[in-house]
Amino acid sequence: MVPQPAGSPDPKPGDLLRVGDAGDEQEMKQLAFAGSRGEKTPPLLITMGSENWGFVSSICVKAGAQLFESFCKLEGLQDKVDYVNLGKDAASGRASLALVKQPVFLAFLTRAWNRNSAMDEIRPLVGDEEACPFDTGGEVLLNSDTVIANHYLELLLGRGPKESCPQAEKYLQGIARDMPLNQQPYICAVLEAKGGFKGEDSVLNTVKTLDEKKAANLPHDLSEDLALVVAVKALQLVDAVGLDL
Repeated sequence: MVPQPAGSPDPKPGDLLRVGDAGDEQEMKQLAFAGSRGEKTPPLLITMGSENWGFVSSICVKAGAQLFESFCKLEGLQDKVDYVNLGKDAASGRASLALVKQPVFLAFLTRAWNRNSAMDEIRPLVGDEEACPFDTGGEVLLNSDTVIANHYLELLLGRGPKESCPQAEKYLQGIARDMPLNQQPYICAVLEAKGGFKGEDSVLNTVKTLDEKKAANLPHDLSEDLALVVAVKALQLVDAVGLDL
């Protein structure tokens, strides 16, 4: 959503939908979901607090609802103050939608880009068989982004299906030990600002510290992103030179 331009005439009261009014929020939901599906709708104008905002465009982010929830937790954002959570689309029963202020939207795109970039690198290395290359028996299936991210984080931490992937911990931890946090600029900036980490900290120590602290304001998916970056490098080695697994 973009703010009403300074100096522009206020919309007519009947054209504005008010956040916090149950009837108005139901109409917001109908208009926003229709607009996100490409249907022609009247302008969606809302008033949130003392400001007026207009809906201008939408974007679909894979696994975006969970990522947006953790992003809001990280940044201390509040429903009906910084965004409006409209829930799931009744027509599809799957997609969730939130009306988001422009500055929040841009910041979230950066977060989503960082996650999706890591996933785009690792998916080809996992391959169409959806089996972990570290698994000598081909029994550990990685059939979703969520499963992939959790799998490599657990292996990096010395947990997970260690019997099926007996060499994974050695390679993952070796790479993570030699990789400074500042090689991942977005996550480094977040963890320096929110968690007191330093750019020269190793990714391995960072992930272990996050796991031990389980800090309330630092979402789990930041650790997953670090594990994905490490896994990409490890799997590239496996693919290129056939490490002794």
